[in-house]
Amino acid sequence: MQVLSNISNLHENKVVQYEVFLLLLLSSEICLQSLDYENCIAQAKEALRMTASSCVDTFFAHLQLCRAYAVQGDLLNSRNEYINCLKKHTNTEMGWVMLKHLESACSLEASSDEIYKNLRECIKRNGSDLTKWMSLYNLVCAQCFIVDENFASAEEALAQACAEGDPDSCILFLNGNLLSSHVAHLNCNWFSKISCCLSCAVAL
Repeated sequence: MQVLSNISNLHENKVVQYEVFLLLLLSSEICLQSLDYENCIAQAKEALRMTASSCVDTFFAHLQLCRAYAVQGDLLNSRNEYINCLKKHTNTEMGWVMLKHLESACSLEASSDEIYKNLRECIKRNGSDLTKWMSLYNLVCAQCFIVDENFASAEEALAQACAEGDPDSCILFLNGNLLSSHVAHLNCNWFSKISCCLSCAVAL
């Protein structure tokens, strides 16, 4: 903060402010990984406070708070931060994929339509690889369905992820194999496992 107060150049001030914002989020993540939830939340809130009057993308600060509250089982605050993420928007594809992953943790009814639309718009805006991001999105959907014990939908999502034909589909195959094995174990449906693995293998 002392550094910011000593900078007179407006552009330089904004650059340093953004760097401090990122450092606070990094510190928050370290606290989260260390199970220090109190300081994790404090650092993320400080990041938000220091950017209150700027145009910095605060999506990931709200996402960080959503994660921290969800891990603690604080559904009220995690849902509020989830909604804040939807309102704030981000121009980073991974942000939308990560937010989708939090739906189950926040015990939310799937609002994938809004996240899906925002992700598609983000991909189009950035000129990114549609196949890659939709594969990852569908893989995350499968993980959410498994948490909710909706195994039929999980299998469909995995099949869709593999059908996208992503160049990195070997990664999807490995994840799909693990996930489908989990589905088969919980759902006692070995045919489901085999068919899903075959679908993933075809995508390789």
